[in-house]
Amino acid sequence: MTARTTASPFWRAIDDARTTIATLGTSSLCTLSTKLERVAAQRRGEVARRGRALLSTSLSCVGAIAAAACPVDPCAVDDDARVELGHGASAFAAFSDGAPLPYTRGPQGGTHLDAALRIHGLLFASSAETPDDARDEQDLPVVDLQAWDDETPVAGFTDFSMLFSPIEPDDDDGNVDDVDDVGEVGEVGEVVGVPVIFVEDASTQVGATFVLRAHVRDRCSHEASAALSFVLVEPEATTPARDGG
Repeated sequence: MTARTTASPFWRAIDDARTTIATLGTSSLCTLSTKLERVAAQRRGEVARRGRALLSTSLSCVGAIAAAACPVDPCAVDDDARVELGHGASAFAAFSDGAPLPYTRGPQGGTHLDAALRIHGLLFASSAETPDDARDEQDLPVVDLQAWDDETPVAGFTDFSMLFSPIEPDDDDGNVDDVDDVGEVGEVGEVVGVPVIFVEDASTQVGATFVLRAHVRDRCSHEASAALSFVLVEPEATTPARDGG
């Protein structure tokens, strides 16, 4: 058996790796991966020929295993962020620029639009989570959603932390289905039935053209905006329910 020469580059590299692993109790696995990669890079040029392949491969493998266990930072994902404007109390319905949108009168007499939003490339907390937990994690996107008359806001709100549901495309027509409970950058988030409350009674403004503007930003500082004009119209007529018999 060949005797160990502690001063050789090979054994120094082994000792460095052993010391690194010994610090695991006070270092995260992710830090271990970084240190092992650094050791391999530093020693690769010094290790004796007979041990170079073994050491380099071993350190690289251990480092790769450690790196695989490290959580991915969602903020590091660089997807194009965008927001889609829609309307609907219970389902997302897209509308074109200049389309007529009816107002809704609430149970307390106020008037609002039933707006809907879809977000792409933004980090969001799923509506499947409890609201308190989601807010504690500070994962909720912050939404500005207002209707404007030229430079004057006539309805809506700013700086509201909002829950979104993750969805994914279902077919070529753009229909969507609910998916899992995790909202990540790269998934599509949706919220419907968002009340955009008018400052003055909407019935006095029927026929006017406004611009609905949305701005959404997440905790990763990704942000996106959208704007569409609409013509305010009367609520859609509904047929009263008839008594049986």
